[in-house]
Amino acid sequence: MTRLKRCGETLFCIPPKASLLSLAVSAAGSPVSRNILFIVILCQLAGAQAPRRSEAEPQVTVTVTDENGAAVVGARILRNDMERNRVFQAETDFRGRAHFPAATGPHRLLVEKPGFYSALLPELKPSQPADVQVKLTHVQEFHERMEVTDSPPAVDPAKTNSSSELTNRELFSLPYPTTRDFRQALPFIPQVILDQNEQIHVAGAAAYELFKSLDGFNITHPVTGLLDVRLSPDALRLITVQNSRYSAEFGKGSGGVMQLESGMGDDHFRFSATNFTPGVSLHKGVNFENVTPRLVFAGPLIKTRAWWFEGIDGEYDTNVDRDLPEGANSNPLWRVDSISKAQVNLTSSNILTASFLINHEKQERVGLSLFTPPESTTDQHNDEYLASLKDSAYFANRVLLETGLSFSLFRGDSTPRGIAPSVITPETKGGAFFESSESRSNRVQGIVNLFLPPATWHGKHNF
Repeated sequence: MTRLKRCGETLFCIPPKASLLSLAVSAAGSPVSRNILFIVILCQLAGAQAPRRSEAEPQVTVTVTDENGAAVVGARILRNDMERNRVFQAETDFRGRAHFPAATGPHRLLVEKPGFYSALLPELKPSQPADVQVKLTHVQEFHERMEVTDSPPAVDPAKTNSSSELTNRELFSLPYPTTRDFRQALPFIPQVILDQNEQIHVAGAAAYELFKSLDGFNITHPVTGLLDVRLSPDALRLITVQNSRYSAEFGKGSGGVMQLESGMGDDHFRFSATNFTPGVSLHKGVNFENVTPRLVFAGPLIKTRAWWFEGIDGEYDTNVDRDLPEGANSNPLWRVDSISKAQVNLTSSNILTASFLINHEKQERVGLSLFTPPESTTDQHNDEYLASLKDSAYFANRVLLETGLSFSLFRGDSTPRGIAPSVITPETKGGAFFESSESRSNRVQGIVNLFLPPATWHGKHNF
């Protein structure tokens, strides 16, 4: 017999396998009231076990970081389930994460992104929901490989802006006129033109309409809007040029956006030196003309925790004019630029980066020619400084918060070579240059970027 209870009180007893129909028939001729019968039927229905809701499908999270522990955004992950011969594909978000349904058999993972060495996890066993960690290493040594495909790559629906990139591999391997200046390589990008003053024009826009940034901070001149900052090509990891449909955060760049990403050290000490041999001229004897050395060295401060990077670029040019008399036929130029960076992983989810960029340039006898003698020329000095500090914090609820602060200073001086009165005749100039100038400008900027987890409502939304 089965007893039906309510609040600990026995209401009625029925045979354990009695059906509702048989119960109704037996109760019709018994003194049991219809109300009690109705209660019994309801309790039988309520006691029937409802079908359980299907549990959420278990998932595996793949987290992709670089050698410094920073999240790698936009990495493509391919998972090949060897048992079912199925391939899943996903792309990492701003936290470097992608999600897959849990595998039921052995499978492989292939992770790749331009500018990084590919990572292959050859055979993984089935696992419960877990977090798979994958580390991608930036390309340091280069190997040549050519791939021929029969169709162009598919359109990426997640990419809304129109952009092109130059990686460090292309900066090192492509032949361009002056390899000591990364701007000379930019014409390889469609719609980018370099003028005679080494200023950049994108899609026909003026040079001052292009927004330029280094590691997320604005580096355009505060007054002219031009790019006066120089940087060694060996110190760059990536150059991205966006010409349309870019984010509103670059609102000042009505003609486009150029983003520079500098390098960082890893757990190995690295050193490179280039172009330390000066050029030689055989005009009127053997003379040294120019030298353009570049030096890069990087390594760990604390292995797996803190790293540093230093990129130095220099140049010395004699700029000899062979049409002028000996001793008054050159306007020498020398410059040096250096970027110093350090990164410290305070925790596995908090990364602090500091950098300092310095440019110094001096040119003597500017304007020297057949009609302008040395005493009528000027000496020019230009200096640029940029100091920045950035912190990236990843939170457990899939939120990324980036904060940063930077200070930049620009100085320029033009000084005449004497105090004699300026004289201009139809044949030539004489005396000192009539004008001296001095300019100072600076910029203080702060950035705050908050990336919220993607929301799903009639599609996927990223904030």
